[in-house]
Amino acid sequence: MQKIRHSIIAVFRNVTNSLPWICCIVIAAILACQTWNLFGASAQAGSFLQPMVKDTNYAIPRAALFVAPNGSDRNRGTRKRPFRTVSAAINAAKPGSTIVIRAGTYRESLPDLSKRLTLQAYPNEKVWLKGSIVVRGWVREGRVWRKDDWRHSFCSDCFDVRNLDPEFPNAGLPEQVFVDGRPLKQVTSRSAVKRGTFFVDRVRRKLFVGTNPRGRTVEVSVHKTALVIWQGGRGSVVRGLGFAHYSPVAQPGLGGAIKGNAADLTFADNTIAWSAVKGLSIFAPNARVQGNTFVNNGMMGLSAWKADGLVLRGNRFLANNQEGFVQTGVISEAAGAKLTSSRNLSITDNVFEGNRANGLWIDIDVSGVTISRNVFKHNVRHGLFYEISSHGIIASNVMRKNKEAGIALSNATHVRVYHNTIVGNRYGLLIQDDDRVNRDALEIARGNTWVSGATTFRRNIVSTGGQKDGLLFWVRDYSGVLKAREMLTTSDDNAFYVPTLGGRIEWWDKRRVRKFDGLNDFQLHTRRDKNSVLLSKNLAISLHGRAGLNRATMRGEFAGRLQPVPRDVVAAIGGGGRWDVVVGAVFMPLIDGGSDRK
Repeated sequence: MQKIRHSIIAVFRNVTNSLPWICCIVIAAILACQTWNLFGASAQAGSFLQPMVKDTNYAIPRAALFVAPNGSDRNRGTRKRPFRTVSAAINAAKPGSTIVIRAGTYRESLPDLSKRLTLQAYPNEKVWLKGSIVVRGWVREGRVWRKDDWRHSFCSDCFDVRNLDPEFPNAGLPEQVFVDGRPLKQVTSRSAVKRGTFFVDRVRRKLFVGTNPRGRTVEVSVHKTALVIWQGGRGSVVRGLGFAHYSPVAQPGLGGAIKGNAADLTFADNTIAWSAVKGLSIFAPNARVQGNTFVNNGMMGLSAWKADGLVLRGNRFLANNQEGFVQTGVISEAAGAKLTSSRNLSITDNVFEGNRANGLWIDIDVSGVTISRNVFKHNVRHGLFYEISSHGIIASNVMRKNKEAGIALSNATHVRVYHNTIVGNRYGLLIQDDDRVNRDALEIARGNTWVSGATTFRRNIVSTGGQKDGLLFWVRDYSGVLKAREMLTTSDDNAFYVPTLGGRIEWWDKRRVRKFDGLNDFQLHTRRDKNSVLLSKNLAISLHGRAGLNRATMRGEFAGRLQPVPRDVVAAIGGGGRWDVVVGAVFMPLIDGGSDRK
């Protein structure tokens, strides 16, 4: 894959030096392709993926402590005489120490970290920390199986009922059971137990499963959290490890299997899977989250609050919200990742795929965000949702086949959207406003007024998914006081491709709803997007799969000279040089029904 990546990038660099942003999209598309390679199947909404731990090779300091399955907690933690548990190593380690963990599964909840440590996998070895134990000694009872004297229990009402979808009323219950790695669904009575389900009888202290456990590995969660890092752990590093089967509470704002409450933390190349609620929660500034995989978590992969300076790079967020928590509402949190009340965030080169909610959700007084070179694909709601926040750059991303909008902006201001490929979604760009108005003077001074406006949409490729009600644009104001042109301030130099169905534009002016049949009708009646173009199917087919780009042909598609791209947007994309062409051959397979593996 590394050789293929370099070859493709080299080809496009040789074709034209005026399109550096194409290379960025190629890299993002390859990230999506690597998702297939990592799991053996493309992530679809609601799918169960079997997570794997990355292969890593971190240097081992001379004074490192070691942990191994054949060790003993009475040992000193040397390479030859390692500890048996990670907990013992943490308790023994001095601040600044590195703990190296040998291959194996460690079923423990780690001590709270109040000193700076590095936790890492031994080179080229796979490490899992699990919040579950293996359960044996099942007794058959009719058509189900029973485990007696079950004394492990969690809080049964530590959730807000408003966060529950009526179709999944038991999402807030934290218990988890896995048979040969696949989850069982929790029910709330013995009579409801059938194949694929389980029930915890807290009064009689019994556990029931409906799947035959004979000859199988049954894992049951018994620990709430894997690790909590407090302020004394500032600068700690966690890398190359797998975390699974932890059961934190589902109370709003809480619920992380791993919690980072200290500044300057690094989480790199970890796999965080099957948390009952959230995988990783960041509550402090300057965290670096890079190269991790967040998969199959109950509500979301990553949450962040007051996480100024967060760097989110090269991660995969796959098939999260497995428990089916609500996707909208007053306290909804479900997403691949949800970032709130933070400033100066960098979100680049990530994949958000197959999440049963929004792929990425930016919400509540977030400002100064750069979102570039990411892939948003097959998410059940919006690919990217930017809500009651401001001052964002959304550039050079691929939004493909999300169930609702590719990009949704709600009560957001000063957001600039450049060079994105937005194809196959129900709505290309959705901008909306309602009656929410910010009352916080400090946040208003930062631009978070919660009133939609000052949005720029340039040099994007947009095509709907062919649904009958699909819209290229949908700009709407439920408060009835704003006009669409005030919400979408600038839109031009874009390229649109309209399939057989779903090429309309809906444009609200206060309470007046205007509908346009397509780009030409929109241009005629609004004088907007005057230099944007409607790509013909013949042109799309002619560009499909071509190694080169006829720049003269494409330049001729536009009525006038394209406006230059701001320097900070160029910097966000990572490109340079000339910016006089919008579309290239690499995008056409996405528009024209290419394989999901692309």
